[in-house]
Amino acid sequence: MGTFDQYDYPTLSLYVHNYDAVTFIDSLGRYSTIPVSIIPNTETSNTGYKLYDYTKLDGEIIHCFESSTPAEDAQQLLALTGAVCNQVFLTAQGMIKQVPLDEFAITGSTKKVRNSKCMKLKDNDTLVWTGPMLTTTNIMIFTRKGEYAYVNAGNIPMSTKNTMGNIGVKCADNDSCVGCCVIDNSPYLVIVTAKGCVKRVETDFLGEPGKRMRSSYLAAIDDSDDIIACITARDDEELVVVAKSEIRSIPINDIPIIGRKGKPKKMIPVAIGDVISTVYTRKIQD
Repeated sequence: MGTFDQYDYPTLSLYVHNYDAVTFIDSLGRYSTIPVSIIPNTETSNTGYKLYDYTKLDGEIIHCFESSTPAEDAQQLLALTGAVCNQVFLTAQGMIKQVPLDEFAITGSTKKVRNSKCMKLKDNDTLVWTGPMLTTTNIMIFTRKGEYAYVNAGNIPMSTKNTMGNIGVKCADNDSCVGCCVIDNSPYLVIVTAKGCVKRVETDFLGEPGKRMRSSYLAAIDDSDDIIACITARDDEELVVVAKSEIRSIPINDIPIIGRKGKPKKMIPVAIGDVISTVYTRKIQD
């Protein structure tokens, strides 16, 4: 992936054209939209450029997306799926909302939006996850200490950019939300912790999504560890774990199936000072 500064590591990637515009969203609930063309080209041996110089965002970047959302695409999506795609926002304290994607649309690739508000936050709260979601999608909200809520995205309150949202999950004092996992027809959920512990859970336990976001138990987690990722998986896939120091893959069938009340098993060595930055699945190559 190239060269990075000593204390830096990759967290997000996006394939775009030079004439596209990209929206960046940070943990402070603010966003910037900039043309790709203003970011200088570079080589893999170069450590890159400070994104702040182009976005003026002070928080940690948690999401980026191509910001072109023509009305024709939205109408075609509605005709094909019967669903609308909105941007869903979730905070550490469990506040959640969805915002129409056209609120982030721009009229041309030369137009810029810098350091504008997309989520109003409570004191000591941060934006931890955001992503586009069809209103027909079932999602699971999960926390650091193993709680979850299973809902349909269509039941998430609709709002506008400069609002706080509604309470989605009530977290315990020692807990906070991490993110959302799209639940499809995959047979498993794979849970990964910061210390490299992993387990596989069969998705049958989820049943039907509730209209209310009631939390339940997903995994037993040590006090010194946290869940950092929850992702659906299939038998013919492998789990890819990207850390600062290395990239490691594990066949899904090698991950033990453990009940919801069981602890994940240590499977990934994470050295002191190392950080798992990204987790995803891919088809096993023949």
